[in-house]
Amino acid sequence: MSPMTKRQQAVYNFVVGYTMQHGYPPTRKEIARAFGFKSHNGAQAHLKLIEKKGYLTLTKGASRGISVTVQDWTPCHPLEVGDEMDLDGIPHICAGKSTSKGIDDGNC
Repeated sequence: MSPMTKRQQAVYNFVVGYTMQHGYPPTRKEIARAFGFKSHNGAQAHLKLIEKKGYLTLTKGASRGISVTVQDWTPCHPLEVGDEMDLDGIPHICAGKSTSKGIDDGNC
């Protein structure tokens, strides 16, 4: 798999964190709002690039059609139900890498 850019990693982290917190993935509109994109097209463009790299699968025509395809990630800061979510609080997910006890070793 190709590595993600910092922005792609942030969008991926948001999708995973949101899904962990809510039990379903965010919409493109929710991603756009979280990152300050002017429209959901900005979110869609990032999602398509992340999908091309193999970390997500997108379902056409589904509002919440985002599935995480990388299953061996370890949340460095796991979310608990009821945790607040904002961009500063997005957990750092080490996509495609295993870390000892879920601690970010700086190589994510």
